[in-house]
Amino acid sequence: MLSAFILPIHIWILMNPQGCGSEGCEYMWMDLSVWGAELYFFVLIGAALYHSFYRVKTIAFDLTWLKTSKVLEWVLSILFFVLMGMMAVCLFDLI
Repeated sequence: MLSAFILPIHIWILMNPQGCGSEGCEYMWMDLSVWGAELYFFVLIGAALYHSFYRVKTIAFDLTWLKTSKVLEWVLSILFFVLMGMMAVCLFDLI
């Protein structure tokens, strides 16, 4: 699902026509004023955070630190939701 979202949005953001005048359309590289760009970065950074935090937890589990792995799971989950909330506020101007 993630790839099905990221690739078309990435292409659309990169090739978003900016000014279609009499000379034709000019293309601007990475137009960040569209709502798809904000959602794109939210999903992209969120997926990277989730997978990196999951990797840290599985490393602790693989080292047979079972109790540490359980605590780390809660800490990283809370940290993930806090960071995603902060990113949502920054990207979508919620305040």
